[in-house]
Amino acid sequence: MSRQPLKQAPPAPETVTEAQVLAFLEAWPDFLTRHPALVAGLRLPWPGGKGSISLVEYQMRLLRERNARLERQLAELIAAGHANDRLQQQMQRLILALVGAAGAEEALALLHRHLRADFAAERVVLLLTGDLAADLDSGLARPMRWDETSRGIFLSLLKSGHPLCGRLTAAQSRFLYGDEAETVRSSALIPLGTEARHGLLAIGSHSPEHFTPDMGTLFLAQLGEVVAAILDRSAGSGRPATGD
Repeated sequence: MSRQPLKQAPPAPETVTEAQVLAFLEAWPDFLTRHPALVAGLRLPWPGGKGSISLVEYQMRLLRERNARLERQLAELIAAGHANDRLQQQMQRLILALVGAAGAEEALALLHRHLRADFAAERVVLLLTGDLAADLDSGLARPMRWDETSRGIFLSLLKSGHPLCGRLTAAQSRFLYGDEAETVRSSALIPLGTEARHGLLAIGSHSPEHFTPDMGTLFLAQLGEVVAAILDRSAGSGRPATGD
């Protein structure tokens, strides 16, 4: 018997990777356009694992989700714009009231009133350096001085020179709010004057979301400048704090 030659197995097909398919489609962007039957036959798993959808349906779904996301972003921008408009109007009323006050004591009383009524402030603490605090009603301001301890507690504020928003450290909360420190969950901390030479204004809220580190501080900085200017005027004029 003659021996039959052994049949050789056909060569194994070369494995095509996802990267190669992707590179091919990128190199030939009109491939699917030239093969519409392939596009119509492509099926993708339905999100959630039940059934499948066509490529066209999948693209429509992505477009609807993208449009919904853009609409939400637009609504958020519009809402933020309205909120900024209201804040600007409230700040303008506050600044006009402060500038028109007869003296420092009247101005600071107006400051407390407006912050609580228009800005939903649940705690307003004004700490003043120098002699002015001694001439004011204790409900308006407390005296403070910058020493090694206080500078260490508020070092980040003094270094930045700008208002800070968010949750304060335990030491800062105790320094500002005393026994009520635990109830204040977020704060806006405003330096008064260059290097906070006049002291600090703290606005506290029971809500941890009321003041957050990512919020803008332009209006707060303007408020700090106006209060510092009022204190400068009072100190420079030699008039009593009440303006009498």
